[in-house]
Amino acid sequence: IVELCERGNLKESLNRDKENWCIARRLCGVLGAARAIAYIHSQSPPIVHRDVKTENFFVTYDYVVKLGDFGESSLDLHRAYRFRSLGQEVKAGLRLTHEQDILDIDEIRNEKNSAQSLRGTHRWKSTNNGDTYNMHEDVIGSVQYMAPELVNRTGKYGVSVDIYALAIVFWEIWSGCDPYEGFNMFEIFEKVRHGQRLQIPDDMPPFLYVMIKNMWSQ
Repeated sequence: IVELCERGNLKESLNRDKENWCIARRLCGVLGAARAIAYIHSQSPPIVHRDVKTENFFVTYDYVVKLGDFGESSLDLHRAYRFRSLGQEVKAGLRLTHEQDILDIDEIRNEKNSAQSLRGTHRWKSTNNGDTYNMHEDVIGSVQYMAPELVNRTGKYGVSVDIYALAIVFWEIWSGCDPYEGFNMFEIFEKVRHGQRLQIPDDMPPFLYVMIKNMWSQ
């Protein structure tokens, strides 16, 4: 049994209920999302969600934002080829309880991929400079929210990938727009690789502007 979030996931609610997402609710949504990520990162060892995006936050009737969908989560020390699926509990803006199972790589390889998510091994070749990108089994997530260390394959990663993705979520909550709308996966990779980020709205509060800039810095 889990908590009912009547307004569906955050992306759906932002698109469907735009007129109801006033400034106060948007700021409360930012706070709720931040509290949830802070909670899982405060565990010992930290839990890395690895698929932070607006579709994985959920909204109650009173517009309280909750974090869910831990199918890609892992402990920071054991993330390479073991993907932990976590149960759910309502706590500090978070739905999380016990580890239920561990999925092996064959199970994940058999799952259907979506156009916006990456699993398994993928290759892209740039038409601009001929660079070839290889994304391997331990790279999981949605392209728009994927941190530079995942795109660039710089080696080990941890909670920082959630922080980067959370910055995109904050941007989306405030702007009400889809991140990188109109760009394909490869174009998004090119932007992230070269340190290009989303355009921050002019009406964003200064404290949120500074926080997002720091969170998604290269």
